[in-house]
Amino acid sequence: MKNPVYEFLKDLDELKWFWTYAMRPLKQNEVFFISTSARNKRLDGEERAFFQVGRSEMWHKEIITEDDFSRFLRGVRRCEANKLAYLTQNGMPYPAGVLVLYVNIAPADAYAALFAQMDHLLAAQRELADSLLKNSPEGIRQAFHAIRHSHTTGQSVFARSFSDGEWLDIDSDIEHFETAGGRAALRNIRDFLCEETGRGNYMQIQTTGGFHWLIRQSTLAGIGRKYKTDPAGIIVSRMNAECKAAGITINEIIKNKNRMIPLPGTVQYGRHVVTVLNKEDFSEDKKLHAWPDYREYQEE
Repeated sequence: MKNPVYEFLKDLDELKWFWTYAMRPLKQNEVFFISTSARNKRLDGEERAFFQVGRSEMWHKEIITEDDFSRFLRGVRRCEANKLAYLTQNGMPYPAGVLVLYVNIAPADAYAALFAQMDHLLAAQRELADSLLKNSPEGIRQAFHAIRHSHTTGQSVFARSFSDGEWLDIDSDIEHFETAGGRAALRNIRDFLCEETGRGNYMQIQTTGGFHWLIRQSTLAGIGRKYKTDPAGIIVSRMNAECKAAGITINEIIKNKNRMIPLPGTVQYGRHVVTVLNKEDFSEDKKLHAWPDYREYQEE
């Protein structure tokens, strides 16, 4: 095996920039959540049959409990595990072409996650007790399976326990935008967002499938008052109109409810480094953290 570990981080400065301008500081009840996923959308039929990768498989989760860049970076590094630690259904290491490292743009509410996990454990306990009373071997087997895997459920509830986030995410899954018309449409979208939210209040993040547009939540009320309707709907409608007029292929443009985006600075599907395109819009007063001066050992 030429490279024995999964690789995600490709641009440390990009990650530092995203930490500085996009990741708001944690409150005492909050944590950061990142996860690795395998998605077969970039594989052809023969590759899917060979590797046996599902449509979307979350295979590792990291919860970062401290508001510290060095701890966040270590969480990213823990995702870069030995390839033999995580295998496909046919026992093969995941190919680079399916890998994504996601970050939740809203911190997770650890207090809410605590109660969600307690509910899950009580449900497993009830299932075991009911199965014992009914003398149901299959029910007992399923209950103990849930109990044995309760640690993974404990991590998963963090992914669903959102706290108040800094950003709204609009996921634009589009193709064929690298034309004169396409570039003009994207400029129009940026001009619209700048006019409606103000400079430095949105991020254009390029991924392999198009763009994630992060819109600062504090600007949405003004858009809603101006247009007297849902601000996310206004933004989605404008993006659809601009892309359609430019002949861009639109797979979907939607408000992203799961609040997960590919983490800037990491490589997506083995070939694209996720990047924020409009860094120049962000002045010093837009910082959410101080710029990290942390250096990894291997950089020395």
